[in-house]
Amino acid sequence: MMWRPLDVWNAGLGWAAMRVFLGRAGFVLNMPAKERMALTDALVSGEVDSIDELALRLSPYLEMSS
Repeated sequence: MMWRPLDVWNAGLGWAAMRVFLGRAGFVLNMPAKERMALTDALVSGEVDSIDELALRLSPYLEMSS
């Protein structure tokens, strides 16, 4: 059994933790809600199952903070 960190009940917590992590690293995530929901669904379903794939999907929405 594979543990899915962004399951339905903790998706909000996962996104909040990621924002804090990215903020401390000097990045801002500007990802529309529709795309965040689609990515969460892809994580839960197993369609996205690697850090590399997750980074690829997040990269277009990342900006350096000022």
